[in-house]
Amino acid sequence: MRVVGSIFSVILGVGAVTAAAGVAYADRRSEVCQRWAADRVDRSEGTWTGDANTCDPGDVTEPGRTNALKILNLYRFLAEMPEVTTDPVRNTKAQQCALMQSINGGLSHTPPTTWKCYTADGAEASGKSNISGGKGVASMDTYMTDRNVAQMGHRRWVLANSLGPVGLGSATGSCFWNLNGTGKAAKPFVAWPPIGPVPADVFRVNSLDTAGWTIQSDTINLDTATVTITDAGQDRPVTVAVLPPNYGSRYAIKITPSGWTSQAGHIYAVSLQGTSMPVAYTVDVVDCSTVDGGTSGTGGAGGTSGGVDAGAAGRAGASGAGGAGTSGGTGGTGASAGAGGAGASGGTGGSGTTGTGTGGVAGANTGAGGAGGAGNAPPGAGGVSGSGNAGTGDPTTGSGGAGAAGRSGSGGSDDAGGCACTTPGRGHHSLPLGLGLITAAAMALARGRRHARS
Repeated sequence: MRVVGSIFSVILGVGAVTAAAGVAYADRRSEVCQRWAADRVDRSEGTWTGDANTCDPGDVTEPGRTNALKILNLYRFLAEMPEVTTDPVRNTKAQQCALMQSINGGLSHTPPTTWKCYTADGAEASGKSNISGGKGVASMDTYMTDRNVAQMGHRRWVLANSLGPVGLGSATGSCFWNLNGTGKAAKPFVAWPPIGPVPADVFRVNSLDTAGWTIQSDTINLDTATVTITDAGQDRPVTVAVLPPNYGSRYAIKITPSGWTSQAGHIYAVSLQGTSMPVAYTVDVVDCSTVDGGTSGTGGAGGTSGGVDAGAAGRAGASGAGGAGTSGGTGGTGASAGAGGAGASGGTGGSGTTGTGTGGVAGANTGAGGAGGAGNAPPGAGGVSGSGNAGTGDPTTGSGGAGAAGRSGSGGSDDAGGCACTTPGRGHHSLPLGLGLITAAAMALARGRRHARS
C-alpha cells in the first residue's frame, strides 16, 4: 500500500486528474491564500489584566485569546487538520501558568513551590503546555518555526491528531495547554510545509528552509525513512534527522534543504522509502498575488462599478486585499471636487506582498479618483510597505486621491522573552525569533506518559 498525501497530490501528478478535481484544486489554492491573509490581519495580543504584585493571574482581554486560537487553527487548516476549541477550565489554569512563567525569571515545566505566585493549577498547566517567554498570539508562529529545538515538539503538538480542547493563557509570557487531548483526527501522517498548495509567505514566517520541514505520524514508523525531494524532476538534496518519539506524534523526522531554498511557483515532490509503507506527496509553493481571489477580495475605493474589469472577480494578494468582484469598491459622491469622487471605473485592490493598489479613474465633474486598496504585508523581517497609486483626477474639478498606505513590515517579532531549553533542567538559551519556548513532552516522557494517539 502506498500512502498518498491527499487529493492535491493526485492532482499534481501522483495519479489521474479529472476536470472536477482540477477545479477543486484551483479553489483550494484560492482558499489557502485568502485564509492566510484574512486570519493574519489582526494579530493583536489583548491586554493582561492581572497583577504580579498581588499574584492575580487576571486574564487577557479580547481579542487576545481569540486571535491566538485563530492562528493555531490557521496552521491546522493549512495542514488539513480539524480545528480545535478552548476549554474554560484549561484556559483558567493556563492563565495561572502564564503568570508564573512571566515573573520568575525563567521557564519551567516543573516549577518549584518556592516560585513567586505558585499555584497547583499553574504548575499542572506548566507540565501540560508549550510555554513561551512571548505573548500568546505571536508565540503560535514561533511554535511552528521551532528553530533550534531538537524535538520540534512545539510544531508537532500544534499539528497533533490528538489535539483539543486546548487552554490558552497569556501575560508577558504564555502557556498553550496541549496534553491529554481527545482529538481523533487519525491522519496517517501530517507534513509541514503541508501537502498541496501553501502560501509562499509561510516559508518566510516559519523559516522553513533553515528550521526544517517535518513529517509526523502515529502509525507509520519513520525512523528508517530515506527522503527524496524533486523540483521539476531535478533532485534537491536534503539532510534527514529522526526526531524523538511522543512529542505530539509517535514518529517524526526533520528534513532540511541542503544548498537550496524553496521558491514560489515551484512544486516539490516528496517521496519516502524505507518506511512501514511508502509515502508520497507534493508541496505547491503559491505566490498568492497571482491567485484569483473572487468576490472575497476587497475592492479599491473609487468606482461605482468597482473591482477588477468593472465587476469581474478580483485578485487576492498575499494580504488578501483583492478586487471586490461584482460590487467592487465604493466611490465618493462629490458633485464637483474633493477626494473620493465616483470614478468611471473602480480601482483595483492591492495585491501581492507589497499591497500595491491602483486608484480609480475619475469621471467628469466627479472629483478625485478613488484610492488604491491598502496592502497588508504582515509585520516581520523583510516586510515591505504597501501603497496605493494616486487616482487620476479631472484637472478642472479636483486632484487625484492618494493611495491608502499598506501595512509596513516592522522587522522582527512583536514580542521578545526568555526561553527555557527542552533538555532537563532550567537552562537558558536564546532563539533566533526572540521568543522563548519549551515543550511539555520532555517531562511527560520522564513520567512515562504516552501522548501520541493512534
